[in-house]
Amino acid sequence: MKHILITTIAALLLVGCNGQFVDRSLVEASGKGDLNKVQQLLDSGVDPNVEDYANHTALYHAAEKGQLKIAKLLLKKGARVDHQSGDSPLLWTCHYGHVDMVKLLINNKADVNAKRSMDDSTPLCFAAHRNHMEIVELLLAEGADPNVPNHYGETALDRARPEIAGILEKHGAKTGVQLGAKAWNWEETEAVTKELLGTYEWKHGNKHLGFQTAQMILLKDGVAQFKVGDAKLPEEKWKLKYLHEVHVTNNQDETDVFTVMDDKQSLLKVGRIVDNHRKGLIRQTFRKLQKVD
Repeated sequence: MKHILITTIAALLLVGCNGQFVDRSLVEASGKGDLNKVQQLLDSGVDPNVEDYANHTALYHAAEKGQLKIAKLLLKKGARVDHQSGDSPLLWTCHYGHVDMVKLLINNKADVNAKRSMDDSTPLCFAAHRNHMEIVELLLAEGADPNVPNHYGETALDRARPEIAGILEKHGAKTGVQLGAKAWNWEETEAVTKELLGTYEWKHGNKHLGFQTAQMILLKDGVAQFKVGDAKLPEEKWKLKYLHEVHVTNNQDETDVFTVMDDKQSLLKVGRIVDNHRKGLIRQTFRKLQKVD
């Protein structure tokens, strides 16, 4: 029975959705960086644009891994540099910082504004987020639009560290807020944001020096107020991200990250973002005391 099941699964893996045989050996060889196998398969007449089950091609996998010789061979044999049914090879080579691969794809007329199928992120968004300065400059020089928002209403500037942000701003980059961009689920986001308004309390200090009751007040228009004992701290900014995180940012651009608990009555402080780098913190629970109208 086990042998029959394995044989059946193997058969299904080799058959496309239209019932025709699909040999995905080329995609597999490209993903493994096996140049000789790729050459053999292409010489035998294998389609250079065959896809895997996520609609990714051999060129996509070569670009992702930085396999320059394989990418050149695939392009020579007719691989499409832009892929319509799956993510562009340029997206992930920008993510991983393969500069020479980016140059190769651009020289072969890759779309520098290609969008990720999942969330509309562009190559520039990926490069900016990963702090690949040379790639950011290459993309901008080739006409990449810095003001394309993704599904969450974020642009490349929203995800850039200061040194990259300066380059983007010289090319007219704006944040999603400046562009008036809204997330694809903005109505739900606004509803949850309204539900989160209120005062949250936690214990501040340690067992050696003692604890004080501290409060964080989330107000309308993205204003966050903090009180520790009787002391009132400078106002900060807050916003809801991805429906399950609250980001609170101080005037030094340091952002504390809170997980929204299921009941919307407490927030769990889990980390901090500095220069687009997230690090974990000792977890603290902030419990809601009252709602702000």
